[in-house]
Amino acid sequence: MNYLLLSHFFYPYAGVGAKRMTALAVYLIRKNNRVFVIRANDDEYNGDILSNPLPCHIPMRQLDKYYKNLILGKITRNKMYWKIIQSLLKKKKIDVVIVSGGPFNYFKLVSKIKKTHPEIKCVLDIRDVLDGKETTNDKVSFVFKINYYFDRLTEKKAVKAADVCMTVSDSMNELYKKRYPADSEKFQNIQNGYDDITVSKETIDKIKNYSHYEDGEKDGLCVGIFGKYGTYDRRFYDILACAVKHYYEHGTKIVIKQFGYFEENLEMALKNSGLSKQYQFIPTQGYEVDILELQKCDAMITSNFISEALGTKIFDYIWINRPIIIVNFLEESEQAKIIKRFKNGFLCHDAKDLIIAFNQVDGLSEKILDKDRTAIDEFSRSSQFGKLEKMIKYNG
Repeated sequence: MNYLLLSHFFYPYAGVGAKRMTALAVYLIRKNNRVFVIRANDDEYNGDILSNPLPCHIPMRQLDKYYKNLILGKITRNKMYWKIIQSLLKKKKIDVVIVSGGPFNYFKLVSKIKKTHPEIKCVLDIRDVLDGKETTNDKVSFVFKINYYFDRLTEKKAVKAADVCMTVSDSMNELYKKRYPADSEKFQNIQNGYDDITVSKETIDKIKNYSHYEDGEKDGLCVGIFGKYGTYDRRFYDILACAVKHYYEHGTKIVIKQFGYFEENLEMALKNSGLSKQYQFIPTQGYEVDILELQKCDAMITSNFISEALGTKIFDYIWINRPIIIVNFLEESEQAKIIKRFKNGFLCHDAKDLIIAFNQVDGLSEKILDKDRTAIDEFSRSSQFGKLEKMIKYNG
């Protein structure tokens, strides 16, 4: 089949917004499909560009210009995209178009494509919820509220025109089914998953075959953090510092290693508790090096403050098959649902819970998340995109 991917954020952009569609493009090519991509102009990526090559060649077209003025950019973006789309549709036989958002306003291109080429299957990738929570703030400008109103209209028309709509979590999927009940059958939860697609085979093999799980290889307990930990709620820092202090004062060595993102507030919370030596920041050496170093830790920890949130970090943690600890104030959340599926997944609401989790991890003879690799494989991007392929084949 021939696919056209419209993804504003795409390789070589280094941000997380590009990873989902970049991986999907590589996956589809490996499945013997032809793939064409239209993306934003390089200037919009503001120098945040990857230098490492992709594992396969992907034909790409970028927009001719980037307008720093947000309003002008919003007006002209769709015109530039539509011009390139029309050119490709004339030259190439396209079977499926996948439009990934945001931005949200270019979702209107879905209905334009279906109107001019009704035979083409259109897939809408809704990576983020368009919820408009900011519009309840009285300080938000009138222009912002108007933009949200029109974005919602655009989304509604796009959902109606699309053959398949994919979201990234069960709760997000349910939200959109309720928002658009007449089109509820179109929605499918395609999680981000861990990246077993664009990462090198050598790294994949190392992750899968890593066997140094036995206790006693390290001097104390090593807990890893990949990226941010408590940026969105100060209480996460205090809970971790309290648990580490209690654990350390009861005679067991412990270290918190944070990879790729330095959080001054986390370092300060530990320092204020007399634990400055218990925090180590490791600058990023690239994803593949970082993930292999992360696997050498005894356990992973993250925090959760939004019920629907499912960042890629949780999937990275699952992939390396280490016990996972989530500090979570919510009774139910997407992360909680996932972590409860594994033998050594720990859900903590406060410092007391966290201390118990540390003790349980320390007592494991094999510091792994689960011996069942099939449960881990389910959260790979390959597995998730396989579900999307089936849905495209049998719908529309």
